[in-house]
Amino acid sequence: MNGLQAIKAFKGGSFSVLKQEKWLLYIGMTKETKINLERLTSLKEAGNNYVLDYVERTLEVLEEIPVSTDNKSLVEEVLKWSETAKGGLPHKRTDWEAREYNLFAHNIGSAQIYLEHTPAADSVKREIIYTLIKTHGLIGQFLRGEVTLQENRELTLLLEKKLLSREDFKEIVLALNFCIIKAVSSELWQEVGEKVETVVGSLAEGDFSMEYSLKDRLKALRENSIKNGEDFNSAYDEVFIDENLYNTVERFLQKVQLWYVEAALYDFSFEEFIKIFLMTAREIDLEKTRHISFEEFMKEIYYEHEGKKRVNIYKKRIIEKYLSQYSIEGILEGKHIENIHVRHKIIFKDTFQETAFFTFSFSPAGEKLIDFCTEAEKSGLLYEKAIVLLFDLFELRKDKYDRFYEEEAYLSTMNGSIDNKKIILNYISGNTVIDIGPGGGALMDMMEEMLPGKRIIGVDISQNVIDSLSRKKNLENHSWEVMYGDALNLSQYMEEGSVDTIIFCSILHELFSYIE
Repeated sequence: MNGLQAIKAFKGGSFSVLKQEKWLLYIGMTKETKINLERLTSLKEAGNNYVLDYVERTLEVLEEIPVSTDNKSLVEEVLKWSETAKGGLPHKRTDWEAREYNLFAHNIGSAQIYLEHTPAADSVKREIIYTLIKTHGLIGQFLRGEVTLQENRELTLLLEKKLLSREDFKEIVLALNFCIIKAVSSELWQEVGEKVETVVGSLAEGDFSMEYSLKDRLKALRENSIKNGEDFNSAYDEVFIDENLYNTVERFLQKVQLWYVEAALYDFSFEEFIKIFLMTAREIDLEKTRHISFEEFMKEIYYEHEGKKRVNIYKKRIIEKYLSQYSIEGILEGKHIENIHVRHKIIFKDTFQETAFFTFSFSPAGEKLIDFCTEAEKSGLLYEKAIVLLFDLFELRKDKYDRFYEEEAYLSTMNGSIDNKKIILNYISGNTVIDIGPGGGALMDMMEEMLPGKRIIGVDISQNVIDSLSRKKNLENHSWEVMYGDALNLSQYMEEGSVDTIIFCSILHELFSYIE
């Protein structure tokens, strides 16, 4: 019975198959929920056994592709065992941990589990499969910026030891990557397939010259942020003005593998992203710790909102406030700021020092208040009261400037009334125009189109609006600018006499929200 048949039999109710197929026993009978939430639109998509369903998809993909019989057999064996470290019942996982299997870097842990269940009779085949399991996914992780290309060095030893010919190496490694990537989504393979083929070709030649520069690696790690409108080059230039910072981040990324980093941090700003790296680098031993996992934080930061997987905006705002208290220079100097309600922390599982988990934790009162806010979303007046309590406890702004996810509907409404505001353009004079409270940016778009050459600046006190407009500007290539600012204290942000026209459009009714 091949792997696909075994899964079909198990799903059909035949548990006897588990006696022979130990890999299926581990991923089929488990209480673990190891899921990369990045590509889910709803948390409900995870299903009862996401890992088993994923392995089944990889084997289905393998059935479709033309690979020689012997090589297909090797790839199938790799696919069957490659996710086993994500499974196992509690007593078995305790046994694996006692044997010091690295269950947190699942490629390594799965390779260790494979060896335990494989006789050493065919030592060549055993070493090939072990190595392919241990290195599986690293090419994709390299392209995503999570590891260096050198992490694939062990894979190329199969060629140096003459365990595989160059032709078999390319066919096996390419087929393996095709299966594990396409099983995530066909669109993802279309996006990265050519790059994967290029990397496999280079590795087959023993060529590691494709290694990323620091900037390119960070850019790869921010790919989703860039797709959502981040101006990466500007953000990089603003942050990396200090050689000490450059050297610290470069050494950190050369020493460690990153897990789930983009899924956890893509919605945070580039500066916040770098601060988190620096906090991590400061608190681990880079000579002992090889893997930095953001899995715990990834699970913390998402929740289900109106049927969609969303970043928990309450936690995000609190973390943003916490990170804003730190400067990059302060982190490099080792400064620590005590906060009784939120803090970052590095977690090591038992005494296993090779893998560290980065996350944020909240005080018991803070956790309960965040939960209260998510429940209060379902009601009207209660929700407003919950938000005020949240702002008070975490010392955020005490007015109601941030509507959280209600902001999206509000901005859409504001944009919808733009035709009524065209008359404002007749009264604009001079070259520099400020739009106070620009909302969804519709008026700025209109000014840019109908009054070319004007310097147009949107000023808002809502971080939601700033984030939304910044993404819109980069995605749609607008010339207008956007900046954080308090309309009641404009001279703090703009030099007096430097502005010709100031527009208050659909903003006067908000004054009660902003004035003490």
